[in-house]
Amino acid sequence: MIRIHVFDQTQRRWTEVPNGPFPIASADLLEARRLYAAEWAVCPDLSGVKVSPQTTARALLRQVCPTLSDFDAGMIGFAVSNDRIRIEEE
Repeated sequence: MIRIHVFDQTQRRWTEVPNGPFPIASADLLEARRLYAAEWAVCPDLSGVKVSPQTTARALLRQVCPTLSDFDAGMIGFAVSNDRIRIEEE
């Protein structure tokens, strides 16, 4: 279980993502982020991950952690594609 915090630039502080903690290990989230970065690096412009980043993020999360619900995958998906997050293990 993890809690996810995102940096809110307008308020200049870390804000916890609602509805947490989320049922995924930080190692699994980091693996999904690694896979996402690798896919981004090889994807040509205007296709794949660059056109639908959240769809790709959710698909990678289901690959890494198949027990995630659709809701949790949707909530965690942005943390896969966003580099301004902080993770807290529960």
